[in-house]
Amino acid sequence: MKIQFCTLAISVLLSTSTFTRAQTPAPKPIENVAAGNVITGAAKKLGVIRCASRVEQHERFFSQQSNPVSALSFVAPRDANNRLFSLSSEIVEQNDSVYVSSTYAPSGNECAATYDLVKYWPNSCSEVASKVYFQFGNPTTLARNITALGRDPSVKVFLMPAGEGCVSIKKEIVF
Repeated sequence: MKIQFCTLAISVLLSTSTFTRAQTPAPKPIENVAAGNVITGAAKKLGVIRCASRVEQHERFFSQQSNPVSALSFVAPRDANNRLFSLSSEIVEQNDSVYVSSTYAPSGNECAATYDLVKYWPNSCSEVASKVYFQFGNPTTLARNITALGRDPSVKVFLMPAGEGCVSIKKEIVF
């Protein structure tokens, strides 16, 4: 069953690859990045100027401990400066990695952005809530298994059980 699913996924990718290539460019890798403005520089080279300062702000925030960051960029095929720009990044920590998905949207003379920082913890979600994200307040359950923490309407942490551990998703919207 698993092999059939993979085969199906591959055949769907192959059958739509011409359409995808014609409509949008492939994501652009930005690899082996340490602290510095490499991601921001790459965004500028791709034509993302209006949101470059917001990209730089996130780049400094995510690489604040000099952890290597690698990213894959998603850019509009034309007029990139006036359209959504997205990055999928991996932040390498001592023993694990963190996934960050960030999206930037030019709006007037400003740039709104959002990011989701995803991390696996070997601890239970209640431990993660009380020891790591205690400043976000008490958890509330979304439906059944996912809890949300956060008093600020623009920053939330979602906790989801994953095997013996927990996956945290920190979501922030920046205006």
